[in-house]
Amino acid sequence: MFWFKLIILLFFFVLFQKTFEIMMRKRLQVEKRKILSNSYVNKKHEWVDWTIRIIFCLILLFLFALNVAYYPHEGDWGEELFAISIAFVIVSELARAIMEWKYKENKNEAIFTISQLAFSLILLSTLLLTNGWGLFG
Repeated sequence: MFWFKLIILLFFFVLFQKTFEIMMRKRLQVEKRKILSNSYVNKKHEWVDWTIRIIFCLILLFLFALNVAYYPHEGDWGEELFAISIAFVIVSELARAIMEWKYKENKNEAIFTISQLAFSLILLSTLLLTNGWGLFG
């Protein structure tokens, strides 16, 4: 039953996400982005993005080393990993929005990026606060 609920949860999460994306793209007149691709605004954006990635990887390695050194018998650090992953997405998308605002002609692309990030965070927060919209409560 767990896997069935998880599949339903993921289906609705993606459905809400895609519906919001389509509505905002049409409203802001922004072109569709490729799925799971790194489309950089310019070389500076690419450098900033890779710097962010490297910093977050170093943070992960540092926290892993701390966990192994101070809590060798506790193998569960999923919450920390989740929080760091969310922080990475936030910082990365904010950097994208800043680069889009500064260097793209269509400023609506930056607004689109920020609105997608905000909607995703709201959706994720409601998922966490309501035990998967009541499915796992």
